[in-house]
Amino acid sequence: MGCEETAGVTPGTRWSAAITAGQEFGDARPCGEQAVNCQGFGTQQCVQANLVFGPLSDDDMCVMPIQLYDPTPGAPPETACNPYAR
Repeated sequence: MGCEETAGVTPGTRWSAAITAGQEFGDARPCGEQAVNCQGFGTQQCVQANLVFGPLSDDDMCVMPIQLYDPTPGAPPETACNPYAR
């Protein structure tokens, strides 16, 4: 969901198109609770938006958190994950 800037135009553009247009992201303006963020903006309507990469977690981000550690410090790679190897 996003605030409609122009009537009939779905908010949210591809990241590459946004960069070309000089924007940091192509995400739609978030509506907020009861479309409070749309007041005084565009058509003031909260509508279905394109799912694009943006700075908020409700945008299409593919972020994979990972924790990487050495299971057995100093062990040869072929035995590092063997719990019985020393």
